[in-house]
Amino acid sequence: MSEKPCIKCGGPLVSISLRVTTGMRTMYSCSECDYRVWEAEGSTTELGSVLHELSKTRVPRRNSRQ
Repeated sequence: MSEKPCIKCGGPLVSISLRVTTGMRTMYSCSECDYRVWEAEGSTTELGSVLHELSKTRVPRRNSRQ
């Protein structure tokens, strides 16, 4: 859970962070009204930008059964 409340309804936010080549990207989703927003280095960003950055990020593959 995120410490900051939803800007739409004040409900609790769940956060998921991803590391891309250029830094961390975090998606916040409200558990009550389903509002979602992405942040890049503390500033709001568009989902399209995050997806573009993810497509350029190389992720090492690991066997999940190890």
